[in-house]
Formats: sequence, C-alpha cells, structure tokens
Amino acid sequence: MEIKNKKGEVLLTVEKDNLEAHDFYRAELPEADFRGSSLVRARFYGANLAQANFNGAQLKRVTFQVANLTGADLRGANLAYVNLLGTNLSDADLTDADLSW
Repeated sequence: MEIKNKKGEVLLTVEKDNLEAHDFYRAELPEADFRGSSLVRARFYGANLAQANFNGAQLKRVTFQVANLTGADLRGANLAYVNLLGTNLSDADLTDADLSW
C-alpha cells in the first residue's frame, strides 16, 4: 500500500493491505493523504504530519504523541480515545471531529 502526498508523490510504501495498528514511529509524512482511511490503533509517535489530510478518517485509539499535525485537516475524523500528549495542532482543522473520551 502506498501513502501519497497531495501531489500524488509516494511518501511511504507499507507492506500490508490496511493501516490499522500500523507503527509510523517518527515517519516523515508531510501532506500525506489519509482521507477516509481506517487507522484505528495506529501509532504516529513523533511523526511529521504537517498539512496531512485525515478528513473523515477513522482514528480511534491512535497515538499522535509528540507528533506534528500543524495545519492538518481532521474534519469529520473519529478521534475518540486518541493520545494527543505533546502534539502540535497549530492551525489544524478539527471541524466536526469526534474528540470523545
């Protein structure tokens, strides 16, 4: 599975069919396109996700601890039980996101 940016350039190739519970530890994924993806229990510890698109994504129980989500699009994303400790959410769009705990 290929993870691409807004321009369609491949940022990362993952050797499995889905991204649930995948470990993206310190991954460099600026402008990554995760629209509508299921990333339940994925780990983005220390990842660079600046300007990434998570619009409508399933992010329940994801770890974004100390990640960079500057300017990320999280509109309508399911962020229930997400770990955001130390995460940079400057200019991120959380419109209609589920932030329940």
